Amino acid sequence: MRAFATVLTALAAGQQPDIDYLKQAGYLYRTTAVYGNGKFGIADFDRLKGYQDFWQPFSAQMAAVYMLREFSVDQVEHIARQADPDRAVALHPDARRYLGIGNSTGLGMAPFLINHPQLISQWIWVRERALAVAVAQAPTEHDRDRMLALCHRAAAYLADSHVEDAPQRERNSEAHEELTQVIGWLEQVPLDEALWQQLLNWAQTHLSLETQELINTLLIELYPELVDALNDPMGADENLDLTPDMPLIQLKQILETRFDWAIDADYECEDARYWFWYQSAEKEEPRLGVRGQELGEEKELGLAIAPTAQRVYRDVVELLDTQPRALTIDLLMVSPEHMRVVRRIQTMAATVYGEIRANLWHRDMKPMHLLRAKLSFLGAHRFDPKGDRWVRVTFFQGAPLLSDFEDSAASPQVFDDWSFPVAPCAERVSASP
Repeated sequence: MRAFATVLTALAAGQQPDIDYLKQAGYLYRTTAVYGNGKFGIADFDRLKGYQDFWQPFSAQMAAVYMLREFSVDQVEHIARQADPDRAVALHPDARRYLGIGNSTGLGMAPFLINHPQLISQWIWVRERALAVAVAQAPTEHDRDRMLALCHRAAAYLADSHVEDAPQRERNSEAHEELTQVIGWLEQVPLDEALWQQLLNWAQTHLSLETQELINTLLIELYPELVDALNDPMGADENLDLTPDMPLIQLKQILETRFDWAIDADYECEDARYWFWYQSAEKEEPRLGVRGQELGEEKELGLAIAPTAQRVYRDVVELLDTQPRALTIDLLMVSPEHMRVVRRIQTMAATVYGEIRANLWHRDMKPMHLLRAKLSFLGAHRFDPKGDRWVRVTFFQGAPLLSDFEDSAASPQVFDDWSFPVAPCAERVSASP
């Protein structure tokens, strides 16, 4: 509430808030995690997906978050007017646009990525397709100039971002410095129809992973008219179907080709079995416990797909030794506990992405990586980890205001080009009556 109180005091005194102060947070309100229906009083997705406005996953949640962002400024202006009707002023539109909505997300979101593999696979597939479409474009001089402008803006955004987490702050600083190299590369390399692929190849060799992913994002932003057409396939028909008559030898082949990362790993050493996931009885949210040291292991959630897939594989091999023509149903008759994972393995074999190729029991597993992956697809900015188990981010910072949609003179750039927002000019904002 510190930012809210500071902005309130300034507006009530007839002044605009200090822009440098707004950079520190970038929002007035902060919500809890946006990880499913029921939040903010939203109905279940099955009741919403028939409506044109909310047929995509999380569209209702993000609409609610956007409205909270709008209301946060309406509220602070209203209170300022009540505090001093004669002197109070409205927040300058540029400052208002710069404010987003804060968000705190913890372990409660992590299981979503495991429990919705088909949706996650679709999200990643669309993102990879968007990147492929962008990279395949033969750039013009205008495109290169636009990419340079995006790099400069992203660098300014990183310079403005206040992040408390030291490792993330170091990664941001490194990305900021490396963007200077990217700008130099773009200015020096001759224009070529394969320029973007050349850029990615060069970045893979010379730049950090953080900067490589930043370049990927900027390339997608470069061609909105092409990638926006990919919005429609962002949903998925989530049914993990069991094929009981699948020959067991075929299931074995699927495991060996699509789940080799899981069946070949070692899950017996202490570090590989360090964590277990369980659900808190008090808050009904996922928690992490240390195996053998903390209570709750008997209530472990089945989120670690990799070791379970390995157990299935071993039982498949054992049964095939005695029944070479066995079917999947034969395995499940002997080991019915495998049904959930077998259904998943059979279904996900037809997808390219969706499975987190890691051991979620391992001591080195960082839940933060799961949270960041999910939040990135919702458009989160200012990723600021608070330890390994929760994070603060900002949504809709720089996004158009409701008043922009009512303004026929508003520039298309307001609606289509607001990623990596840069703080508005302090002189322009403070000069506002």
